[in-house]
Amino acid sequence: MQKLKQRPLLFILLFYFICFLFRDVEYLFIRTDQSIIGEAFIHKLIGIFLLAAAIRLLQYRWRDIGLCAAKAGHGICLGLLLGAVVFAVAYGTEIIMQISAGNAPSLRFYVTSYAIQSNRGMQEGIIFILICIMGNIINVVMEEGVFRGLFVRLAEEKYSFATACIFSSLLFGFWHLAQPIRSVLDGRTSARLVSP
Repeated sequence: MQKLKQRPLLFILLFYFICFLFRDVEYLFIRTDQSIIGEAFIHKLIGIFLLAAAIRLLQYRWRDIGLCAAKAGHGICLGLLLGAVVFAVAYGTEIIMQISAGNAPSLRFYVTSYAIQSNRGMQEGIIFILICIMGNIINVVMEEGVFRGLFVRLAEEKYSFATACIFSSLLFGFWHLAQPIRSVLDGRTSARLVSP
């Protein structure tokens, strides 16, 4: 156990590679995000199971990586409040702009699946809304638990908090390259950085 904690970067990179491998398989072959489900969730569920195994192996507790059931309700309420305020300001501004331009705006509640280039359909059924909510919960537990929880906590065994955060943030950025890479491989997006 102590050997793992003394060489945290090796453990983090191995853990990351395994999770990214599952992510690549889902994004390149299974493509659940392009299905009716509209979410790439299989690799995230696997990531949660791997996270649980790592926590046990490293003799951490869930609260050691920032996931505490006792504080979940408080965090959810704060998140909902923040979301409500931001949406009220953003949509309020947009509605005022639309009205001042002579348009008659309206609000609709729906979920969409998305791609790099465009949304693919609007769903208003309760089953799609529940899938969206569950997909986001799975996403938050996996990504926050791994990147802002496990990786930062483990890296802090040997490095400063700032170094741990920077390293974790870099990995988090690379984590999100899977979808754009798939778009390039599928020919839907160009790999050129600048248009001629």
